[in-house]
Amino acid sequence: MGRNGFRAAGLAVVLVTVAARQGWSQQVSAAEQAAVTDTIKARAGLFAQRLAPGKLGDFLALFANDADFIYVDGGNIYPTRAALGRAATGFFGSLKTGGGSWDKQQIVVLSPTAGSFTGVFRSAISDTTGKAIWTNGKVWTLVFQRRAGAWLIVQAHEATVPAPK
Repeated sequence: MGRNGFRAAGLAVVLVTVAARQGWSQQVSAAEQAAVTDTIKARAGLFAQRLAPGKLGDFLALFANDADFIYVDGGNIYPTRAALGRAATGFFGSLKTGGGSWDKQQIVVLSPTAGSFTGVFRSAISDTTGKAIWTNGKVWTLVFQRRAGAWLIVQAHEATVPAPK
């Protein structure tokens, strides 16, 4: 079997696995849904807390360090946790205060080991000059999955809320 044959076979295995998981994920009990929702809400809370000076390492620890990781921000794609860390170094270095809270949260439970979170981040962050940033808010969608016993972000997208017109 040639290289394309292996790719086709690998794709078929992935598709079958995804189809099997989709059928399985529809059988999430109410108790499992509540547990996953609570876990994801708590992890999103950590995400908000770790957007703070000196917390870059703790922030990055929230993310998977696997080949399927992806982070999207303002049209930029960071395909690895290391790439995200390099991109975020300047931002974290420019902070005087950090943290914030979530508004308009929505959690979708995908399975007993996965779910997504979308929320509007209300920033308490200021830069080293004391200027408040993200005053209109920031929207994040974070996809969590439990891997090796830890709930990690495997995909993320952020967008700045535009100023009111």
